[in-house]
Order: sequence, then structure tokens, then C-alpha cells
Amino acid sequence: MQIHRNDQGLDIMKNVTTTPADRVKKFDIKVTGGMWGDMFPATGAPVLSWDAIAWTSRTVFLP
Repeated sequence: MQIHRNDQGLDIMKNVTTTPADRVKKFDIKVTGGMWGDMFPATGAPVLSWDAIAWTSRTVFLP
């Protein structure tokens, strides 16, 4: 048996459902072809959230 502990620091840079400071001023993306093209519609769907995980710490304990 192992016990895992994960800690992460999340930095919300843009989010349309909450009101953090909007640190993304301009964003442009064009995705075409295959599976990726199907996931991003050509109509320019808005970005809902732009997050950055600033740090991650994982510890594994053996009892």
C-alpha cells in the first residue's frame, strides 16, 4: 500500500465564470485537421478558462 499526497499551486489567468484579474489580454489560435480540428470549432468558440499550475509537489509514503 502507498499513500500519495499532491500539492499544487493554481494560477487562474482568465476565467469567464469567476472574477479574477484578467491577465490574458489577447489570444489567437487556429486548429485544423484530424481529431484536434474536431475539438475546436471554426466559429471561434470563446476560451472559458486559462489556468497555469505554478508548482507541483508529490510525496509518496510507505506505511
